[in-house]
Amino acid sequence: MLVFLLIFVIIVLTVILILGIKGDFGFFNRGQRHLLKSEKYAINNIENIKVEAREAQVKFIVKDDVQDIEISIYGKNEEYAVIQLENNYLSVKYKSTAFCFGFCFDNSLIEIIIPSNYQNDISVDTVSGDVYLDETMAKKLQVKTVSGEIEIGNYKDVVLTTTSGDVKVSSAEHLEVRTISGDVDVNNILGYVNISTTSGSVNIERLEVLKNSVIKSVSGDVEIERCNTVYVDAKTTSGDIDIYENSRLSDIVLNITTVSGDIEVN
Repeated sequence: MLVFLLIFVIIVLTVILILGIKGDFGFFNRGQRHLLKSEKYAINNIENIKVEAREAQVKFIVKDDVQDIEISIYGKNEEYAVIQLENNYLSVKYKSTAFCFGFCFDNSLIEIIIPSNYQNDISVDTVSGDVYLDETMAKKLQVKTVSGEIEIGNYKDVVLTTTSGDVKVSSAEHLEVRTISGDVDVNNILGYVNISTTSGSVNIERLEVLKNSVIKSVSGDVEIERCNTVYVDAKTTSGDIDIYENSRLSDIVLNITTVSGDIEVN
């Protein structure tokens, strides 16, 4: 058994070494990121920005002193970098060819500089890549990632989905989050929240609920540091419940349920 295990390890190391020599394994060429493609478009020509990436980080940088949207794709394979504008729909795509053996060290990047007064929709879909977005005036933000963190600024309407990764939100009026494995941290919510996590804690600094809302966690604590006076309908199978102020007369209901985790609302 030990001999077979040793042979397996040798084969894996040999494959990684060969790919590293060829330049296909990100760990060996982490600093070899190049600008593959760059485009600039006037803001009044864009109604929707759609980003699709694989093994690449996506970063939106908001600036007050610009009026154009500028996209830059950094990586190693230019043929997989696509920037296209059609019918006011801006599509940005990049698929890295880095070899990832359970983990990935590739540093490909899609960087989008956007004016602070951009008011239309933004959607991002990634596999193995983190997503960072500064605050904009976008009407709706949708982010979906498989194995990657999401960190965003202040937005009105937000829908976030991640299979494996933490979620951090500065502020939102309408927030929907679905995560299978990852914590959810929110600074401020004013309006509506619907959060569901399978394995991860939920922490909200300030929550002002203006309509019926839901927070669900299968395995993880739920903590709200400050909440307006509403009826908190809290249930847990295995955990403690601590609610500072609860109003059964309120027309607004905040449902919080956990299977294995504490619930604390202040």
